[in-house]
Amino acid sequence: MPGDRGPVGGPAQTLKIDRGFVRDMGHDPKDYAIVSAIAHAGHLLGLDVVAEGAETQEQPELLRGLGGLCVQGYAIARPMPAEDFPGWCRDYERRRGQAG
Repeated sequence: MPGDRGPVGGPAQTLKIDRGFVRDMGHDPKDYAIVSAIAHAGHLLGLDVVAEGAETQEQPELLRGLGGLCVQGYAIARPMPAEDFPGWCRDYERRRGQAG
């Protein structure tokens, strides 16, 4: 069916929310509404939803409140060599366990 294929010909699996909306969602109700609507639409369509550009501590918390989003950005982690990633994952899970 036309329209249900991604840009490389396969079905779309992920919907990304642009950092421009994420950046201002904490103080701009319109950006928060856009992020919320995109997340909701993605979930209704059965897509993974990724919010990119979370750079403050407030942004991941706001995004978690929308439920079921993957969050990427400097508030989560800075770029790192691949060999550092397993240790970072262990530390991140430990920090999350202490916070919850």
